[in-house]
Amino acid sequence: IAASVWQEAKCRLGREQAATTLAAMLERFSEIKSPSAYLRSLGQKAEMGLFSCGSMIRALEARAV
Repeated sequence: IAASVWQEAKCRLGREQAATTLAAMLERFSEIKSPSAYLRSLGQKAEMGLFSCGSMIRALEARAV
């Protein structure tokens, strides 16, 4: 993930939510074709109120069952 994208994600999501989102992305890393683009997209959605890392974590939990 490009440093500029990470900085943008921290600004848009907040430090804690950006870190949680990144950790969740690592769980699916082999499925994500462009991690920088994906994180940028999630940051944009969060800024519009359309993304929360909680839903991402719940989806991971459901996959583990």
